[in-house]
Amino acid sequence: MMIKKKELVHVDAEGVLMIKDCILIQQFTGKTYTYRAVNHLNGKQQYLFYKKSPVTKENHGDIAGQMMVLPFFNVDYPKDGPAMVEHIFRKVFPSYGYTVRDEQINLAKHMYETLCNGKISLSDVPVGLGKTHAYLVATIVYKLFHKTESLKPVIISTSSIELQRAVMKDYIPEISKMLMAHGIINSPVTCVLRKGKENYLCDHRLNDYVSTLDPDKKKNSEYLALTELVESQEIDLDEVKGISNYDKRKICVNNNSCMTCKKQSRCRYQKYMKQAKRIGYDFQICNHNYFLADVLRRKRGLSALFPDYTHAIIDEAHKLKDAANQMYGTSVRQDEDTEKYKTIITQRARVFLNRVVVNLEEILRLLPEKDRKLVADIKRNIRQMKIFNCSDIIYWLEEPFSKGQTTLASVPITLSKELGQDLWTNDISFLLTSETIAVDRDFNYAKNELGMKQVHKDRIIEISKGTPFNFKENCLLYVAENMEYPDYDNPKYIASITDEAERLIRTSNGHALVLFTSDKPLRLVYQNLNERITDIPLFQMTRGRSDALNAFRASGKGVLFATGSMWEGVNIPGGYLISFNYCKITISNA
Repeated sequence: MMIKKKELVHVDAEGVLMIKDCILIQQFTGKTYTYRAVNHLNGKQQYLFYKKSPVTKENHGDIAGQMMVLPFFNVDYPKDGPAMVEHIFRKVFPSYGYTVRDEQINLAKHMYETLCNGKISLSDVPVGLGKTHAYLVATIVYKLFHKTESLKPVIISTSSIELQRAVMKDYIPEISKMLMAHGIINSPVTCVLRKGKENYLCDHRLNDYVSTLDPDKKKNSEYLALTELVESQEIDLDEVKGISNYDKRKICVNNNSCMTCKKQSRCRYQKYMKQAKRIGYDFQICNHNYFLADVLRRKRGLSALFPDYTHAIIDEAHKLKDAANQMYGTSVRQDEDTEKYKTIITQRARVFLNRVVVNLEEILRLLPEKDRKLVADIKRNIRQMKIFNCSDIIYWLEEPFSKGQTTLASVPITLSKELGQDLWTNDISFLLTSETIAVDRDFNYAKNELGMKQVHKDRIIEISKGTPFNFKENCLLYVAENMEYPDYDNPKYIASITDEAERLIRTSNGHALVLFTSDKPLRLVYQNLNERITDIPLFQMTRGRSDALNAFRASGKGVLFATGSMWEGVNIPGGYLISFNYCKITISNA
């Protein structure tokens, strides 16, 4: 770091160590190296010492002790958490072009106090207010002022992978850089993204799969990408480019391969998991399913997925109940037509299920422990059958009129109660936030769904914020008329969407986002418009393709076609967007 302010030190001086608001300045005089401490905020400085050779990192600890006793050290920094939160939003962020929003500052202070008091916060925050910055700043400041908690990670759970990526790759590095530049923190904020096994590469399966491929029959680009992957250090399949989803399913980690693998000691996935579980990361980022998987493993006495933690942030909290339905429920699949099965589990069926469970438990007792894969499979089947043999469940057949694979699924009738006991009755402090967690500032529906009735009312804090934008004066709502009835199998409907989307895209000269509720219409409309529109760049975003979002931003005036996670969790600041085009609006009961 070169120091260029002449009023502080010589133009050729170099900053070698920064602690809070003070920088250790090194200057070579021709024979020796002189060192002085400079407060870069108020300009005060003091000579410290000289050496014949430059200081090294081994000397930093002793030098830091000298700097911290100087009368001008840390004098311009707030001495408590709320004041530091205010300082960051009013002084630090604006120096990088951020707008000061009083409501955002109040939200961050509220979140900080929640963390300090070990309570549960429910915050209903509109799009654009900056809730992500609010909870990240609140958490970083909390760790700054509570050193005993600094080694424990804070869990950030979201619904969409795009938000997880944004938090990890954009928000945290950017905030970290700004706070370090202002001397508020001495080292970067650290984080790690946690996902299910199927998102990671298995070395053993990759080598087996590549060895069976015929280069003459496999697409050349995909074959090349797979062979390069063998030698690479990549572990996250979402970051791998050039291979199909089919290939990813063939080379991903699964329970069966891990149980019997003899290469665990050399496996890059096992090394990654060992590193991810270590204490030292400030944030562990995951989706709701992964977060609840950890909760259930702890409940069952199994090894935890995360290190021990005392604070958790649930962003997109309105999707937590949907994840709980999946994680607390179970399913049994069968490749038969659903009509062949009744959706009533009779008493006779329960007796049969019970006999099967007893027999499986006897087999399990006789099996040697070394058969880990078989033992795990039997235990999983026993657990599923016991669930279907309970009387306090709701069960159903999914897709009853479709051909092919069908699912017998279940969820506990008392799901909300179980969720409440597992999440809210411990000493963990939670920040639950979303744009739609309250209805007219009323959180009762969300609290009932999430089992918060059993929590003392004094432990739950509710806060609602209004939008900082004047949509009434700055936005125009347009509803297309004379559209065909929504039917993705009807070519006339696809044609009408294509025509209307083209007209709106040309009206705004690009700068548009076209959103769909499913992949089929997205693909058809994108293909149609890609042939018609050649003067405006078009981008199609699919699952795991964050490069399309980056390319859209870089284009300046492009059009992004997307579905799924693009409905929420993606931040596109600046003038990239002029129009949002929704081809169909779905109303969720969440």
